[in-house]
Amino acid sequence: MIRIILSALFLLNAIFWGIYPVSIDSPLSKILLFFGYEEMATFWLHLLIGTLFYILAIVICQQKIIQHLWF
Repeated sequence: MIRIILSALFLLNAIFWGIYPVSIDSPLSKILLFFGYEEMATFWLHLLIGTLFYILAIVICQQKIIQHLWF
């Protein structure tokens, strides 16, 4: 059950980071400004983080198959 919840959260995070456009009015820029980070995140950073969260979600979903292949 925890794998389903974690993979769903990572997939939602991947969608947020990978698809949401980069702009000053975006929620991500407002969050970064709130924490004192004044530079905007670039498109490539969004794409990289979205891809990493997607791969992490796939690894969590397929954990039993990966353990069977590795060990």
